[in-house]
Amino acid sequence: MISAVLERQREPPRSLRGSGAARSGLRGRGLGGRHRPPPPTPWRHTYATSLVRRGEDIHVVQRLMGHSNIATTTRYLYLSDADLLAAIDRAFPES
Repeated sequence: MISAVLERQREPPRSLRGSGAARSGLRGRGLGGRHRPPPPTPWRHTYATSLVRRGEDIHVVQRLMGHSNIATTTRYLYLSDADLLAAIDRAFPES
C-alpha cells in the first residue's frame, strides 16, 4: 500500500492549507468567508505521530508528508517516554 502512495507522489504534494474551494464553499452557505475551516496542522501532527508509533520509518513519513528536510518532519512528532521505551523493546527483545 505504501508503494502505491509513493508512486502517486512523483510530483511535489500540494499544500494542505485552506483552499479557495473551501473558502468559496463557505461563501455559498451564506457565511461570507468570515469563518475559516480549521487548519490542517493538528491533523498532520496526528498523522506523523501515528505512523511512527506504528513502527514506520521516519524517512517514509518524511516522504509521505512531502518534506525535503527530516528536521521538518521531526517537528510534527509528539512521542512520549512510553513510545521510546516501546521502540527500545522492539529493537532489543528479551530472549
